[in-house]
Amino acid sequence: MGFILRAHHHYNRGYDRIATRLREDFAGSAAVACAWVAMDENHRALAVDNHGPTLRWAQRYAHRTLGKRAEDLHLVMSDVVDIAPPLVPRVDAVAALNFSALIYHDADDLKHYMQSARRNLRPGGVFVMDFFTGFKTGSTRTRITPDDPALPPFVYIWEQRALRPRSRRIDCRIAFEVGRGRGRRILRGFRYDWRLWSAEELVEAALGAGFDHADIWGKRYNAGLGFRSTRFGPLPRAGLGRLDPTGDNAVFYLVANRR
Repeated sequence: MGFILRAHHHYNRGYDRIATRLREDFAGSAAVACAWVAMDENHRALAVDNHGPTLRWAQRYAHRTLGKRAEDLHLVMSDVVDIAPPLVPRVDAVAALNFSALIYHDADDLKHYMQSARRNLRPGGVFVMDFFTGFKTGSTRTRITPDDPALPPFVYIWEQRALRPRSRRIDCRIAFEVGRGRGRRILRGFRYDWRLWSAEELVEAALGAGFDHADIWGKRYNAGLGFRSTRFGPLPRAGLGRLDPTGDNAVFYLVANRR
């Protein structure tokens, strides 16, 4: 959440604009929207998702975590491109995180979504989406111990199954391992059919969608100054071509701003 506030401030220096309203697209459990509301008593959030059962779970989660302030979170069941002002108010930031916007495989579809995101922003607003570079087949396993003592520990499995180099279409899966020994079970969770977009393609799509500025944010490191120089911020436009979608693994953010 601090990153979204920082990005909004970055593009609004010299203006009396403070980000208080956030919209989370492809919200799922609405964890980002809930965290935004919890951050400040003046914050309000809108969470949009097209899956009713997931939004009902999100509503219960919001009441557990936010209490009375759950009324400051508005949940909407809709395709993200179909819900816009005047049906809903404009916001200071639209967030499409957890790689959700990678569902768009076609450049025109991606641009259409970004145009929709821009329509939902107030002047000075920012659109934020994350993406990653680097794809290697294989899986990683992480043992999780839930905070709720009623829930048993489990193993979270992230699997990167396949990449089609020509289209950069990728197949990723999530599964959960519960129990041990003879009682061990693998529960299949989610399958993701994504496209690995390049940094340059995302910037081009955002500018083509009408945003006034579009930058890739990531860690910057000056080899001459050592690790103390590492900071998170906009990367030089000239170096974006070196961020190979199928190269080294790293997470970056597209931040686009409308005046």
